[in-house]
Amino acid sequence: MNYKKLWRIGLVPVVVMTLFMGACSAVGASDVEAESETTEGVLDAEEMFTYRDKEVGYDSDSAVNITLEGSTASSDGSGVNIDGGSITISAEGTYIFSGSLSTGQIVVDTNEEKVQIVLDNVSITSPSSAAIYVKNAGKVFITLADGSENTLATDGEYIAIDENNIDGVIFSKTDMAMNGTGSLSITSAYGNGIVCKDDLKITSGTYYIEAAGHGIDVNDSVRIADGTFVISASTDGIHAANKEEDKEGYIYISKGSFEITAGSDGMDATYVIQIEGGTFEINAKGGSVYGADSLKADEDVIITGGTFN
Repeated sequence: MNYKKLWRIGLVPVVVMTLFMGACSAVGASDVEAESETTEGVLDAEEMFTYRDKEVGYDSDSAVNITLEGSTASSDGSGVNIDGGSITISAEGTYIFSGSLSTGQIVVDTNEEKVQIVLDNVSITSPSSAAIYVKNAGKVFITLADGSENTLATDGEYIAIDENNIDGVIFSKTDMAMNGTGSLSITSAYGNGIVCKDDLKITSGTYYIEAAGHGIDVNDSVRIADGTFVISASTDGIHAANKEEDKEGYIYISKGSFEITAGSDGMDATYVIQIEGGTFEINAKGGSVYGADSLKADEDVIITGGTFN
């Protein structure tokens, strides 16, 4: 990974200034330089996203259509196995889902291939596991169809179904990108909202997340290019933790709208939080810089733009 030099803002003055001023204020480069020093280890914006991460389009003619039908589903193509309420994708391709599933889940289990899941007015409830479980894949893209309203929920305690500790409504063992022009509501009664054990990229879409654990929980990185996020979490709003690899466990945001209510930290990373733009309203319990933090990172919090209310 490449890094570049930018101005660094000290954690205490920035968080206090931006979160407790009476009116919204933008923190730009001119504001930073007065109290800053140069630093290595700033995330390179050009390294954060690929073209496909941001591509919300898909070929509906070649895609496989899957209709959810209460306790089961039907499909018009191959690469899908349906066993009651369990729908398993086993081949590369684009899969368009519609309809409701009262008890079940979507599982992605391929031989390191890329899969695009399109949610087009989908409702899935899983009683004790992830509504979408990415077990194995090269990379998974979740696209919210234009104008669609989608709902995913786990309404009971999580029960192990294999060797993986599934603890989120969306749970991915591999890289995952989320985008689209629709909305997605996620409710986790006993665990996390979105969990990714690798890199999670979100480039567009509207997300409402309510979780008894973390709203978004990743091992390596959360990278957000744009989108609208309303997160209510009993622990951290956005959590990125990786103690094993150097310069992992980071949060990068270039744009977006964020309304976060968190029982612990608004955003927490074991490496760096870097914010280059967006609007933020964060309510973290305790409100102190250390304790319950609005923005907390073990190494650094770097803010070069954005409006904090």
